[in-house]
Amino acid sequence: MRVLIFPNDRSKIGNPYCDLLYGNMAQLGVLTEPFSPSRAFYGKYDIFHLHWPEYYLSRSLPKALVGSLGLLFFVLWLRLRGTRIVWTAHNLHSHNKRYPVAEPWFWRVLTCLMHGYIALSETSAHQARAEFPSLRSIPGSVIPHGDYRSSYPATITKADARLQLGISPVESVLLFFGGISPYKNVPHLIETFQRAALPDATLLIAGCPATQNDDRAVKNLVKQGNRIQLHLHRIPTDQVQVFFAAADLVVLPFLEIMNSGSAILALSFDRPVLVPNRGSLPELQAQVGSDWVRTHPDQLSPSELQRAIAWSRNEKRERQPNLAGFSWPSIARDTLSMYERLVTTASPNNYISTYGTDRA
Repeated sequence: MRVLIFPNDRSKIGNPYCDLLYGNMAQLGVLTEPFSPSRAFYGKYDIFHLHWPEYYLSRSLPKALVGSLGLLFFVLWLRLRGTRIVWTAHNLHSHNKRYPVAEPWFWRVLTCLMHGYIALSETSAHQARAEFPSLRSIPGSVIPHGDYRSSYPATITKADARLQLGISPVESVLLFFGGISPYKNVPHLIETFQRAALPDATLLIAGCPATQNDDRAVKNLVKQGNRIQLHLHRIPTDQVQVFFAAADLVVLPFLEIMNSGSAILALSFDRPVLVPNRGSLPELQAQVGSDWVRTHPDQLSPSELQRAIAWSRNEKRERQPNLAGFSWPSIARDTLSMYERLVTTASPNNYISTYGTDRA
């Protein structure tokens, strides 16, 4: 089976998700190639798998226009040539919603061209079908987001990590890790930390701001000597472990979220995580347990941050969360099963499957 992937460039999307998925699918005999206009125009593929089709919608107007219309053209072209079109619904819209008039049109057209879709949770499957009614008449599968344990080294000790960062061994360390955009709500986290009266705690902010405005919004809130460290750049792969090893608690104060790779990353480093009660995060809590995922309603408050620090010190917590349900070999097999159903089914029926098991 031959699969064309969009996008599949880790340097652009900053996420090893596709590397992990298709590395495991290669062991099942699936041949994958990253999208290019020439491959899409001339190549013959069984599946065109879209992961972040909104990729161009955060770019300048010329790039957004050419890129998004070009993608729709190639989706239609491949569909007419017999290729099955699959979308993994990581998001239901672009994060910055830069083109509020054109973007809904883009999604309506795109979802009408799909043969099937994959959701990363039951919650996101329901949200996707509610947002895009055309998905209700095509096959869908719920296949979880896999863990990141094999993607990053994890050899440094907490003591050595804190030594590198200049943090005392006895402090409580809170970490925000990931790209910094308005929906990530990092300025609110900083303000909440400053109001929480935590004299023996340090807040680490590690990640690359999406824009200069995001960079300024964070820097303007942080004063010298207030126990907040800013590492506002893309963190090299071999340095990711330093921040997670140093942390006692990972805090992700999203304003809106459907699925969170950052939460999975924290759990992959065996770090408890504090997240809002939104999107698929309550489902993640149910899967791995409330010892590892703590949710809060509405905006994060100073009192909730104080309680979460105490919760993170739970000595009865197991050494590692159980991430058996997030195994990449299993995810690869379920994804291949989805492909095979689409390729062998001339007229797909309306159903949704969970972890590879069909249900009406």
